[in-house]
Amino acid sequence: MLEIIYWLTLNCAVLTPICLMMRYVRNAAFLPVLIYGVSLWVFLILGIPLQSNKFDRTIHCGLEYFLVILAVCVPLYAFAVLGMFRRVFPRVSIEIDLCNKARANAAMTTYIALWLMILCGVLAYIINVGKPPIFDMSIIDIIGDAQDLKDVRKAYTYNPEFRTYKVFFYSMPLLVVIVGDYLHLRGKIGSIGNIISILGSMILTIAFLHKQGPAYIIIELLLLRMLLKKIKARSFLIAISLVAASILGMFIFFYGLDNRFSFADILMMLVRRVFSSYSFNLEFGLERFPSDFSFFYGTTLPNPADIFNFTQVDLSAFTMWYLYGNLLGNAPMPAAGEFYVNFGFTGVLIFVFLVFLWLSFLVYSFQFVRHNVFLLCAWIVLSLRVISCNQQSFFSATDFKMIALGIIFTGINYFILSFLQVFTKRSKSLAPKKNMLTA
Repeated sequence: MLEIIYWLTLNCAVLTPICLMMRYVRNAAFLPVLIYGVSLWVFLILGIPLQSNKFDRTIHCGLEYFLVILAVCVPLYAFAVLGMFRRVFPRVSIEIDLCNKARANAAMTTYIALWLMILCGVLAYIINVGKPPIFDMSIIDIIGDAQDLKDVRKAYTYNPEFRTYKVFFYSMPLLVVIVGDYLHLRGKIGSIGNIISILGSMILTIAFLHKQGPAYIIIELLLLRMLLKKIKARSFLIAISLVAASILGMFIFFYGLDNRFSFADILMMLVRRVFSSYSFNLEFGLERFPSDFSFFYGTTLPNPADIFNFTQVDLSAFTMWYLYGNLLGNAPMPAAGEFYVNFGFTGVLIFVFLVFLWLSFLVYSFQFVRHNVFLLCAWIVLSLRVISCNQQSFFSATDFKMIALGIIFTGINYFILSFLQVFTKRSKSLAPKKNMLTA
C-alpha cells in the first residue's frame, strides 16, 4: 500500500510543474525543460509497476527512490516559477530570414557542404577501417541473434579508430537531417530531397547497430514542427507511431521472431526496456550502495585524456553483471543513480545543481540561436539529448560536439553569405548602365 502511495505521489510531483509550464509559461525556450520532465516521468516513474517479476527479481519503490525522484524534480519547479517572470525569460519566437535570396543561397550551400563532409568522413572510414557492419552482407547471417549482433557492435565501436569517425555517423547526421527538414518547410528543398536526407541520416545512425537513431530523428522533426507551430494532432499521432515502429523494428532485427521469441515476447521486452528498465537500474543502485558495494567516489565519471589518476569504471557493465548475471549488452544507470553510487545523496544534490545549470544554459541561449538555422537545429538536438539525464550519464546529455558543430557551420554560413553579398554588389557595380534619353 505504501509503495502505491509513493508511486501516485511521484506522478503528481513530476506532472504538476509540467502542466503549469504548458498552461502558464508557453515559452518555446522551455522546450528542454519539458523534455527533461516528460522523460523523467516516462523512464523513472511510469513503469515502476512493471518491475515485478522482471528476471525473477523484484525491486521495490522504497523511501530512498521516492526521495531521489523528488530531488530531481526540483529543477522543474524552479523553471515553472521562473518562467512566469517575463523579465527573466522573455517570450520570444523564431526569427530566421530566408526570404533574402543571398541568405537562402548561403543556407543551402552550407547544408550541401555539411552533407559533403559527412559523405567524405564515411568514405574515409571505409577506406581506412572497412565497411560499417550494417553494410556488411555477412551481417545477414546473424540477424535475430542478439548475442552475435551485440558482439559485432562492441567489436566495431570499441575500436580506437572508430572515435575519429564517430561524429560522421552520429552527431552530424542528427544535425543535417533537421537542417534539411527546416529548409524543406521553408520551401527551399523539395519533398524528395528531404526524404532522401531523412533516410540517409537514419541509415548512418544505425550503421553500427544502435537502435535509437531513427527514433531520435523522428522526434527531432516533430519538435521542429512544434516550434514552428506546424503540427496537428494527426501528425503528432503519426510521428509517435513511427517512433514506436522504428524501435520495435530494431528489436525484431536484434532478437528475431522464431521459437525463442514471439511477437508478444518482443513487444513486452520493448515495453519493459522503455518504461521500467531505467527505474529498475536506478533502484538497484540505491538499494545496493553502500550496503553491498562501496561508493565509487568519482571513478565512473569521465576522465578525459587521463587527467586524473584513476581508471574509469564502466558503470553500465558493472550494473549488467551484478543485476542480470551476464555481459549481454549493458544496463545504463540514470544520471541521478550514477552520482549516487559515487557520492551518496550528496551526489544527487550535485546532479540536481548540474541539471539546473545545463537547462538554464539551454533556455537562455534560445534567444540567441533563434536567428540562425544551424544554431537553432543544434539547439533542438541538444534539447532532445536532455533525455539522457534520465537514461544514462549526465555527460551524455551535454554534447559539446554538437555545440561545436553548430558554431562551426554558423561560421561557414556567415562566410558564404558575406561572399555572396560582396559578389552580388560587385556584379551590380560592373553591370552596364542603361542610357537615359533626354528630350
